[in-house]
Amino acid sequence: RVRVSSASGGRAVRAPIVAMADVAGAQSWDSGGDWLLGIASDWLDSPSLYAYLAASRSCLRHASSPACWDGWRSQRLDAQLPGHVRWKPMRDPGLAEMVAPLRRAACAHRFAMALRSYEARDFDGAVSSFRTAAAMLPRTPRQLKCRLADALFGQAVSAGKASSDGDSDDDENEQGERAMRMKALKTEALQLYQEVVDEDPNDSYAVNGLSLFADAKEKRELLERAVRLDSENPYALANLGSDLLGEDDRRALSHLQRALLVNPKLFYARLFKCQALARLGDLDGAVEAAAEQLMFRPEDRNAQRLLSALKVRRDMMRYQMLHEI
Repeated sequence: RVRVSSASGGRAVRAPIVAMADVAGAQSWDSGGDWLLGIASDWLDSPSLYAYLAASRSCLRHASSPACWDGWRSQRLDAQLPGHVRWKPMRDPGLAEMVAPLRRAACAHRFAMALRSYEARDFDGAVSSFRTAAAMLPRTPRQLKCRLADALFGQAVSAGKASSDGDSDDDENEQGERAMRMKALKTEALQLYQEVVDEDPNDSYAVNGLSLFADAKEKRELLERAVRLDSENPYALANLGSDLLGEDDRRALSHLQRALLVNPKLFYARLFKCQALARLGDLDGAVEAAAEQLMFRPEDRNAQRLLSALKVRRDMMRYQMLHEI
């Protein structure tokens, strides 16, 4: 008899169940006790499960069955994804036909890791994890292609900023290599966005991605279309909002607020919101937005500078108003 504790959905386990998994993995194929494999794995949470699956080929075969991943484990993998992400690998029927459940679960885990890296502006880590997830599949889904393209473009932009902030004494070879790397990253990103649009012209994320490479007029058209295709696409909302700054600040603010409502961790939207609020004369709101950005990203130097400048501007305005009275 095995005693199982209940916590977080009733799946936390005591040491006896882990020990039973070890016994099952070591002895079941010799003693005719394969039935123990299913019982043990049904109660193991992720870390213990992965160690258990690595114990033998018999355990690994059991993990390739849909029963091992249907239900709470699939839900646990879905819960690792940010709330604004709609594509969930464990629920994709096309992916289910393409690969075994264990490989699909591994892809879902890597996909979640990559998204967390991207939202933390760790573009190198995001690209690495997205590529790992794609390598697990015989064909890369368009949703994964778009996310990889986003991370590649982020890598390119970060490399460009590092170049502009770096040592001006860098030799021509280093500057040339950096420029070539940026070009290669952007070229791959553009190719991935175009592949997705060719596959599905109404993919809002890919249409938004193409806007990054368009001239001013085409960029606006692509962003407007991306938002029409999906009014919950935070990247398209934020990009359209930033493009509207100085032209229609109220509409820009509306799109930026919507983007942050869908994805509060969208790292560039809040600073554009600051600018929109400042342009509309709401300096208190702009200061609050800059402070919120620093809550999410304390190391953001742009937000630090913007917050200081906004506070000075607000204090000067208050001083002028008091003396006019």
